[in-house]
Amino acid sequence: MEVWIMKTKTRKVTVTLPLALYEELETLAAKGGHNGEPHNHNDVGSFFYINGEDFLLTDLGCGEYTREYFSEKRYEHLCCRSLGHNVPLIDGREQLAGEEYGCGRFDAPGPDSTLISFAGAYANPELKSLTRRLDWDEAEGTLRVEDRFQVTEQLRSIRENLVTCWKPE
Repeated sequence: MEVWIMKTKTRKVTVTLPLALYEELETLAAKGGHNGEPHNHNDVGSFFYINGEDFLLTDLGCGEYTREYFSEKRYEHLCCRSLGHNVPLIDGREQLAGEEYGCGRFDAPGPDSTLISFAGAYANPELKSLTRRLDWDEAEGTLRVEDRFQVTEQLRSIRENLVTCWKPE
């Protein structure tokens, strides 16, 4: 397994981990950075899980490029909002837009693992930390997604949002 870490000049981080080669390539791509990037979506901590040509876990992609899409109404488009990505909704709230809303840590602690700390993407004073761990088990052919929350007060709700084109069984 190889790990590629790509950084831009402003230290925004994107990591792509090719996880295993079977008859088809299985890939995990995860996003750190912040929510103030050009063509931004509020998607810090989101990820794709791809098996060959099948996007098993994905996002909604980009919307139609209109004047409204590049205006203050950008986040009225579902594809730009957290709801269109594989990130949790906390107390019914999505991530917010802006450079100040981002990832505190993005790391590959092992050859089959990615760790993202992204409580900073949410404007929730009760949320002390949110750490997502993505672990690939090549022998089992499984991806484990674990979100850990530390809070100062009890949250009212946590809704995990996973976007897929496949109908759950």
